[in-house]
Amino acid sequence: MKKDKGAVEYSMSLMLVMVSVLMMLFCFRIRSARVEKMYIEDALVSANLAAAVIDTDVYGETEKLIITDELRAYERFQSALKTNLNLDDDYMPRNTFLMENAVKILEFHIYNVDEGTVTHIVYDEYGSKRTEVIGLSGVTTPDGTDVESTTIYSKIEFDVKGFLTQRNRMTLEKSVDIVKN
Repeated sequence: MKKDKGAVEYSMSLMLVMVSVLMMLFCFRIRSARVEKMYIEDALVSANLAAAVIDTDVYGETEKLIITDELRAYERFQSALKTNLNLDDDYMPRNTFLMENAVKILEFHIYNVDEGTVTHIVYDEYGSKRTEVIGLSGVTTPDGTDVESTTIYSKIEFDVKGFLTQRNRMTLEKSVDIVKN
């Protein structure tokens, strides 16, 4: 059996092209994952800011930035998160380009700072609320942000598409503080 000239070169070239295409797809997926992460981070920060509903009456009288209606703040956070990430009422993405399966709100915290004390309000993943009053010294959010003024922290969990058929579970947490400038 006689081999054609260049058959080895042709095979090697074909393998090199295939490996190059796979590398390009892999690099594209990594790049798009970074863009997706930034998009979701921005959506979470925006939802936190939407929840920063200070009591204007208290601010007008005392110039203190305090969230007095915690339930309203939590509901605004939920609504803004749904809008920002294009989720339905069950927190399922309407477009599965970024995420798969439902987004889960793991934690939502409000830290109201008033005269050296912090009123810490927490809504857990089931929507249950608990409140505690603590001293201001050394208070940090779960992501390590120092609490110096009224602050909102949230943590969500979701699935993102990985390479080919892979799916990755991600957790994202962000804090925003409300300061008087």
